[in-house]
Amino acid sequence: MRRDRLPAITLAAAALAGMALSPASKEDVLDTRVPPPSGHETYRELLPERIGGEAAVIRALPFAHGVLGASASYGFDASIDIVLATQAADLDAFVKDHVATRLEHYEDRASGKVDGAWSLHGHGRDGRLHGWQNHRWLFVIEARSEAVFDEVVDRFAFIERTRS
Repeated sequence: MRRDRLPAITLAAAALAGMALSPASKEDVLDTRVPPPSGHETYRELLPERIGGEAAVIRALPFAHGVLGASASYGFDASIDIVLATQAADLDAFVKDHVATRLEHYEDRASGKVDGAWSLHGHGRDGRLHGWQNHRWLFVIEARSEAVFDEVVDRFAFIERTRS
């Protein structure tokens, strides 16, 4: 790697790391370092039953790039994707082809890898997207409002809200 690129990469990594733990409000911090699933659970066991009064409609994600996954939609207000990859390269391809493109709808967005793990964030008038990698797992929350996003965070077992 060229030395003149190192400061830019370091700055980008620091910015993404800061956003991963950035406040959802003045007092809240999102922690995505929660232990991931064992891999023996069903998607129904991993996903919240209801969000915003809507029952989860779970569908398998298209098998691509050596990953398995499911997406739960809660009406038109929220969705949660859970993806398990066999290899890091498979997860990289999945993120680039199926998740990063969703960020284009947000006015404020960032994505990248910090310490080898993906972090994706989008925010704007259409809602909010928050994605993160935890070992071989990728989780993506998308919600049309901050209130619904907060409800997903409160009900989804693989992200925690901590007080700062």
